[in-house]
Amino acid sequence: MFKYAVKRVLRGYKLFIALTIGVLIATTFFSSMIVSADVMTKEALVNALEDLDYDARVSANNVTWSNQNFTDLKALMEDMSDVLSADVYNKYTYNHNASRGESFDIVGADPQSTLWNTFEHINGSVSLAANETWVVASSTNASLLSAGEIIQTSIPVMTTEFPYFSFVEINLTIAGFIDIPLQTVRLLNPAQIIDLGFIQFEIGDWRTYDLLIVDWESTIRPVIQWFDQQENVTSMVMSSGFLCRLDRDVLVNPYDVGASAANIADTLARVEDRTAHFNTKVTNLVGTTLQMLSFMSGILILAFVSLAAPIIFMSWYSSTMLSDVSYNLRRREFGLLQTKGFGPKTIKRMLMFEGAIIGLIGGVTGLFFGTAIAHLILDVSMETPFVALSANPINTAVIIGFGLIIALWSVRGPADRAAKLAPLDSLKQYIFIEEQREYKNLLPRIALLLGTYKIVVWILGISMQTLLATAMSSGFIVLIAVALWTPVDALLNFIGPILFLYGLTKILLSGSQKFQAFVVRVGGRFFGAFGALATRNVQRNPVRNAALVFTVALIVSYGLFSVGSLFAEQDRLERTNLYYVGSDVSASFLTGSDMTEIQESVLTFEGVTDLTVEYRLTMTSSRGGVDIRGIEPTTWTEAAFYETGWFSGAVLEDVLSNFTGNKIILSVSLARQLELRVGNSITLRGTDSSDLHRMDIVALIGYVSPVEDLMSDMVGEFAFGGTYPSYVPYDYLNETGLEDISTGHLLMKTILGTNGTLLEEEISVAFPEVVDTDSTTTRVAASQENTFEVGGTRARWVGILFGGVLAVVGTLLVVGLTLKEKEYETTLLGVRGFTREQTLKVLAGEVLVMVLFSLLLGLLTGFIQLFGDIANVSENTQILVRPRIVLSPLAVLGMAGIAIAVLISALIPVLMTSRFTEDKVDILRE
Repeated sequence: MFKYAVKRVLRGYKLFIALTIGVLIATTFFSSMIVSADVMTKEALVNALEDLDYDARVSANNVTWSNQNFTDLKALMEDMSDVLSADVYNKYTYNHNASRGESFDIVGADPQSTLWNTFEHINGSVSLAANETWVVASSTNASLLSAGEIIQTSIPVMTTEFPYFSFVEINLTIAGFIDIPLQTVRLLNPAQIIDLGFIQFEIGDWRTYDLLIVDWESTIRPVIQWFDQQENVTSMVMSSGFLCRLDRDVLVNPYDVGASAANIADTLARVEDRTAHFNTKVTNLVGTTLQMLSFMSGILILAFVSLAAPIIFMSWYSSTMLSDVSYNLRRREFGLLQTKGFGPKTIKRMLMFEGAIIGLIGGVTGLFFGTAIAHLILDVSMETPFVALSANPINTAVIIGFGLIIALWSVRGPADRAAKLAPLDSLKQYIFIEEQREYKNLLPRIALLLGTYKIVVWILGISMQTLLATAMSSGFIVLIAVALWTPVDALLNFIGPILFLYGLTKILLSGSQKFQAFVVRVGGRFFGAFGALATRNVQRNPVRNAALVFTVALIVSYGLFSVGSLFAEQDRLERTNLYYVGSDVSASFLTGSDMTEIQESVLTFEGVTDLTVEYRLTMTSSRGGVDIRGIEPTTWTEAAFYETGWFSGAVLEDVLSNFTGNKIILSVSLARQLELRVGNSITLRGTDSSDLHRMDIVALIGYVSPVEDLMSDMVGEFAFGGTYPSYVPYDYLNETGLEDISTGHLLMKTILGTNGTLLEEEISVAFPEVVDTDSTTTRVAASQENTFEVGGTRARWVGILFGGVLAVVGTLLVVGLTLKEKEYETTLLGVRGFTREQTLKVLAGEVLVMVLFSLLLGLLTGFIQLFGDIANVSENTQILVRPRIVLSPLAVLGMAGIAIAVLISALIPVLMTSRFTEDKVDILRE
């Protein structure tokens, strides 16, 4: 049986190539997404480790080590195979002025260590002698010290005699100033760690520090030696330890962050075990980084696999259809095998073995192609194919296994039906295997109902999270019902459009025939009497044509969705950057700054066209803090970024034309909580409980769902939530004195092409009172440096590419094999005197019209899916910027390209099949 299966694959290679292509497309895309996540994580890990000079800290656990302890510990750790070096350090505190809280941490480091090499000399001595120190110039209190100054420091010493403590005095001379990079700051001024087991979090601001550096060998070791000689001392109040570098080449596999984290944890456990008798405490310095990257890698894989899911589904469905067609073409073979003693189970095993061969070929080939595409996506050079493929053997096994599964899954159903084919039926020319099962209407109707439900929910803007929260106060039964339905609703967010398309295709199959008959009548001059023949051919095999319509429509809908979602996401990111900045460029200033003078100066800067000031402060209501922004209406509309769709309850232009006095554009989320509407008033508190401000609501700002807009009095609680600012006139802040507690945010509109980052630098230099600056240029540059963000965007482009490939290849295969199944009939037409033009009319009336119907369904479903994706993102968005459908010329061109590719791909098999050659006569002899 297996030997025959291999021979059959080799003899009928054309059909098997067609089946392999479908599996190959799915496996290649799946592979490229999985490997992309791995490569992105690898790049992020390599970059992160470059910023970490050490992997572990081995510190004294509330004890003071002797001089011999230090020597023994260093030798012990460096003798371990996975430890490259152990650099000693000590740290104690120097109180410069205790009454003002001015203090420094004095760190002793080895001049031969990696740590020492990170110091950048600024001025003074380039080396340290005994009892000399460098000041880290970026320290908060660095200005309190000067070169040549002598400071008196002391290390507390615990003793066994009253008063049980004393001090070791060390006079240090300031030898100069140095600078240190951020990774060194993290080492010398570590943040506190909260360890949750599966992940660690840092708390505290480690960027605020005061540091002095001394030579451990010449300044600290003598103190340790003095301590060794004392009999009545127990310890010194001074932290001690070693900073260790591990063999990352051995322990870290950049393609497997989880295993790398485990390797380092195991190594540090051995270090702790070997040094435990010295009372050590071992801290993993790379654990947080590895855990975070491992978490991000998991999120990426889920995101990328969800991106690949439609391609996988379409490839599986088209492969299943191709299997049906190919097995139908081989039905005589199956009949002959049965006469030779092959039973149904044997035939099915043979076909499944053929599917396994296809799966292995598709899986291995897809692994190679996907790996190459992944490196191309991320613009990362591939070391060698062997290294790239063997770096993560689990992924390799998963990808090849995926190819096997999708191939076996595609042939399982058709193989089962083919194996049960009666020998007598195998001799008939027009028996179709799938006709043995009854055409059922229940499943399509359920699919259409669920898909339609999801579309209605999207249109009305109903949030299941909000609905679930509301149900908690509506009774136990309602709560249980909503809670049980919520995960179903979440699943329908992804499969709803597909269910809608599937149900609509099956139910409207007769509609497709009517559509075809309509097109035939309209195109009577082209089709003539042959249109009626084509219509009868379609009616004769509704199941096969439904599968053709569904497959092509699914391909079209994914192509439109992938193009539309990419441009919608790019548009959302651009608008989000503008929203957070407030305009093209922004700068915030200290409270009390003269914003009028600043505006006059900034207007002279090159590239600035318009500017305005938003005065920001926090007031309080009965529901807590309210983000208030004071604006000058005429200048705000010229310079600030806003969208008229944010506002409701009144026309924005009318509101701003008379926006003075105690008026407020209130956050719609606060209005919902307090059941306030336009025309009502709200009381806010300013500086204290007695500073009351009665504000008249003239408009609302924030997202309002369609259902709330139509039926706000009854079902307003279904609206999406969000955090939105409220706007008041600037003159009101000025008159009431609230301007004095406001922070001025300068918003600047610039000429297209202006470098906002350079403008930020100019503002920072020109105005010492500036607190912070921001620009869309800076944000875009930061996103382009983010490996994960860049990779995600490029992965979407690859999704579009695969959508285009599937549109061409999938349509070619589905239509081509469908016509291959009719090759006997088309040959017979030629033998009976049909010209090529007449045959072409029959095939065009039968196939192309079905494809046109598929295009209509695909266009409808694609826009529904795009609308649903936008609704899902909006449901989880808490800011004013919401995604929207973008029909830019490039987006429309991409969508049209998918449709044109499908049409051309369907036309090619029709043109090829309409040809009559002598070779086709052999078909009649079979």
